[in-house]
Amino acid sequence: MIFEIEKNIPIPAKVYRGRMTHGSVRYPWDEMEVHDSFALPIQYVNKVRVAAGARNVQGEQYFTVRETLEGHRCWRIR
Repeated sequence: MIFEIEKNIPIPAKVYRGRMTHGSVRYPWDEMEVHDSFALPIQYVNKVRVAAGARNVQGEQYFTVRETLEGHRCWRIR
């Protein structure tokens, strides 16, 4: 699956729910600039949350996954 990077999509308020699971898909972390985002199919949401959390621990780039009216998205926030 290829994810399309989009710019200037506002980040909604954080909502906490559910367990997180692991997965192995290539996400476009290194191609993203701050405030870029990509839409997620529902089956990838938990996997991207875990992968984004691992990137956040490394400390150079920070990402968040949020639910929007259209579905879920992952943003680079720093």
